[in-house]
Amino acid sequence: MSHEHLLCLDIETVPDWDLVPADWPTDEFIRKPIWHRVVAISFVEARIEQPQDGGERYVVECCRSGGEAGWDERRLLQAYWKHFAKRRARIVTWNGKGFDLPVLRLRAMMHGIPAEAWFTRGNKWENYTQRYAPDWHCDLMEQLADYGASAKLAMDDVALAMGLPGRHGAGVAGWSSEASSIRCAPIVKRTV
Repeated sequence: MSHEHLLCLDIETVPDWDLVPADWPTDEFIRKPIWHRVVAISFVEARIEQPQDGGERYVVECCRSGGEAGWDERRLLQAYWKHFAKRRARIVTWNGKGFDLPVLRLRAMMHGIPAEAWFTRGNKWENYTQRYAPDWHCDLMEQLADYGASAKLAMDDVALAMGLPGRHGAGVAGWSSEASSIRCAPIVKRTV
């Protein structure tokens, strides 16, 4: 299967206090993906072009974040998996294999939302669930650590080393309700 799009994906979550044990230490990160409620699914989508000279070229088509300000988790997940099923996309994430995609799949399962395309596309060795198939799901953190041969890096470390701004703030849990309703508008198409 040839991928037509590049989908650079990131999610934001808050603890699902209905699932987190009451005695969980408040200063400890909640490690179980199913204990996270999805509050935003954001992505940049680009069309993959293959010029005559080889390689790939990416034409950015949109930048999106979630649906509408009032959407609950169920509706966000339904919209995401419906959009994903329509695309033949290569997924690009940072720690997406360890966090983002497990959260998206488990929370969809909780709501009875099918994620069939994730599990049925490809073949035995080349598919979204295959760890060593970066043409399907390229987890940049895993790629830079050579699948554990080297120490894993934080995205902040890599961004700062490249002269880019690092992470701002402590995450969405501390945002006000006004700030959390901000949505990203489609951007002008650009070729990368």
